[in-house]
Amino acid sequence: MKLNKLKVFYNYFNIKEKKYKNLSLALGFFDGVHLGHKKVIGTCVEKAKENKLKSAVLTFTNHPKCFINKVTPQYILDINDRLRHIENLNVDYCFIYDFNDYFLNLDYYRYIKDILINNFEPRYITTGFNHYFGHNREGNCDKLKINENNFGYIYDKIEPFKIESEIVSSSLIREMLNKGNIEEANKMLSYNFYIEGKVISGNKIGRTINYPTANFLYKENIILIPYGVYAVQVEVENNLYYGVLNFGLKPTINDKNNEPLCEVHILNFNCDIYNKNIKVKFVKRIRGERKFNNIDELKNQISVDVKTAIKVLCNFNQG
Repeated sequence: MKLNKLKVFYNYFNIKEKKYKNLSLALGFFDGVHLGHKKVIGTCVEKAKENKLKSAVLTFTNHPKCFINKVTPQYILDINDRLRHIENLNVDYCFIYDFNDYFLNLDYYRYIKDILINNFEPRYITTGFNHYFGHNREGNCDKLKINENNFGYIYDKIEPFKIESEIVSSSLIREMLNKGNIEEANKMLSYNFYIEGKVISGNKIGRTINYPTANFLYKENIILIPYGVYAVQVEVENNLYYGVLNFGLKPTINDKNNEPLCEVHILNFNCDIYNKNIKVKFVKRIRGERKFNNIDELKNQISVDVKTAIKVLCNFNQG
């Protein structure tokens, strides 16, 4: 993955050299880099600029809860996309660690001393209001605050970011996406939830009914949205198009319980994009997945779905 300005370091332990020190440091997992995260990281960057320092984010490749509970991750963004969003906030450095048994068993005070202080000697530390760290999550905002004088940093806790009295959080956004509440999730993200994939060959039935589709597999370890039809924007080679996407098992033409597939009909588009990567940005869920009696019923419904999607997308762009 190529980044323009953000310098990324994996599993950085360089206590002796301390090349990257006197930083303004933001701590968190930042799944989704939503509005609350942007406030945390933005504050970190502002402190750096005000004091002529470098800004840095410290995060993990894998979420601690996934490691502890041994569950398959369902993230809003994969690590590469997280880094792209962090870079867009004008952060100078990102230090990424693999969460493992070492971090799981690390006492909170040792985490502050051995990881934060010995590696970076931060001048400023910024976190969200619900930041936890260390063995049994014993480290928290209060612990960071009371250790300011011990280690010579200034700590800033960012209060919850709310939309209509609801606290913006990654867990709430994942819950919304899992239920198909795309529009509400997008408000909290401040961008459209998206997935990327390489276009693969399908059964080519779409083209026989005048609705050809670009097919790709749903991205691994990304939060699953419900099966159904969605109004989407499709980015192909830096160009943006309207589209209608079906995600599911294609019950009308496929009774076998195969792997779910994304099929997107790109409007006003007629190019060969097999084996190319596309980005699909979700705007609204139109309907759930249905099984039709025959291909003609399916074709008629697709026509309705396209008209609905165009209306949704036109209203979205005007808004």
